[in-house]
Amino acid sequence: MDIHSDIIEAGAHFFGVAAADLTRLGGMDGVAFSYTRNGQPYVLKLTPYPGFAPVAGERLPALRARLDFVQYLGTHGVSVARPVTSQNGELVEVIPLPGSTDGQVYVVTSSERAPGKQVFEAREWHGEMFEEWGRMVGQMHRLTGGYEAQRTWPDGVIGDWEGEHYSFGLKCRDQEVRARWFALADQLRQFKPDPTCYGLIHNDPHPFNFMVQRRDDGRLQLTLFDFDVCAYHWFMTDIGIALYHALWARRRTDQSPEDFAVDFIQNFMRGYNREHVIDVAWFRRLPLFLSYRRMLLYMVFSHEWGNPTPEQKEELAAWRHSIVTDAPVVDVDWV
Repeated sequence: MDIHSDIIEAGAHFFGVAAADLTRLGGMDGVAFSYTRNGQPYVLKLTPYPGFAPVAGERLPALRARLDFVQYLGTHGVSVARPVTSQNGELVEVIPLPGSTDGQVYVVTSSERAPGKQVFEAREWHGEMFEEWGRMVGQMHRLTGGYEAQRTWPDGVIGDWEGEHYSFGLKCRDQEVRARWFALADQLRQFKPDPTCYGLIHNDPHPFNFMVQRRDDGRLQLTLFDFDVCAYHWFMTDIGIALYHALWARRRTDQSPEDFAVDFIQNFMRGYNREHVIDVAWFRRLPLFLSYRRMLLYMVFSHEWGNPTPEQKEELAAWRHSIVTDAPVVDVDWV
């Protein structure tokens, strides 16, 4: 994504840094940059939003609320990349795009830079990492109830799973996949959303969204970032996302998907249960949440890979075939 140098300079100025001191990191829905201030590393993110009215009326309050939730998690011991305020004392700054015919703006945010490195290769993974991954997710799920008791923003500012589901369904051009996507929602609506299994979740806790480091005391630490799609959802959604992406990476190893999935969940839930206990009955529903993630990713990448490579075409075809034939993501009896 290309961003005009004037926009970058204005965004940097909000957070007291020169544009020349930014290092581009990349990004899918916006562009992130790293910078250092007073010896501390930070990340600056510039995200285009199409039109000021919908941003001011809907998306900006949701973004501020999500950042407030991240701050809450950080102050209660979760290892997250906490947001920082601008020189104006704001978590979010807005830059109108000069000459835009639709009122496009850029939204500017900044956060601490998570320490460590990203670990994408499954060959580098191990039970200790899975356990800490689960502990981090369980800690967030435990804390979300306390956050509800003290949040100041009104109901409906941050969306829920039904809003997410409906939005993706509208954009899906594949009628067979779309039909299965809406049928899946009918199943989810049967579940009672009580605080032990439902609340504000990260909604994307995969290895591209956390850093891993070995602390001085020898303990492995994962630091989570990118709460852009944080929403009210079933806790099993975060668990399903973690397992789905772990299985996706596992394909480059010799371990069978079934053995890997069992090993992953045993370690992940060992960590998760140290922070929050979810009824074991939910594991009968784990295949449903794995299917949810598979369909969502198919819809995302069908759009993102507008001009797919041969490898991407093969990936999309395999995804679609498994969806329309109702093949299990992994053939494991979870209970």
